Amino acid sequence: MITAATPWEAKPITKALGLGKSRSGRIGRREVSLIETGMGAEKCAAALARLDERNGPDIVLSVGFCGALQAGLKPGDLVADLRGAPVEWVKAAQETAAELGLPLLLGAFHSAAHVLTPEEKKGAGHELRAVAVDMESATLRAWAEKNGAVFLGVRAIFDAMDERAPEAGPDDVSAMAVLRFLTTHASETPRLLMFWPRQARGMGRLGRFLASWLEKI
Repeated sequence: MITAATPWEAKPITKALGLGKSRSGRIGRREVSLIETGMGAEKCAAALARLDERNGPDIVLSVGFCGALQAGLKPGDLVADLRGAPVEWVKAAQETAAELGLPLLLGAFHSAAHVLTPEEKKGAGHELRAVAVDMESATLRAWAEKNGAVFLGVRAIFDAMDERAPEAGPDDVSAMAVLRFLTTHASETPRLLMFWPRQARGMGRLGRFLASWLEKI
């Protein structure tokens, strides 16, 4: 099971993996399905509660964007939390990144309840020794462990450690949703427009990596 929080993450990954309208299909030797959880722990937990745990996945893969908690990580870089994964999967991830010429850093993900300021990111990176922050991975890891599944996280850096990401974004990828957001969140518009080009670049890199790596594991 692949999870993504928002349409801005789910739709590009669905396309990159060739999953079609059903958001399900076969990659390598595995049956794969993708679900959109919503952003944050509460929405993520609600989405997981609706699943049939009797036929649950053996792997839970969290994908999407994240914020950097370490200096030197740039927007578009890939990070992976593969703690608990078989060593051959980790090696396959490193080999895949090298083959595609993509930067990949392995380390722990930290989950936060809100968008962190640059100061908070620097502090979390120093204290927790985590590489990146998101809002769903802790909930997904707990659910996976409860249900006997392996948790994996692979994400693209959206905001560097010294940058603050927008507090919110459009609900959908449609032009109408974007226009509605821009007209009701004037204060966020400059920051959103600055970050906008990173969405396509980050999801493009992540989609290419996942399509190749999942074939190998």
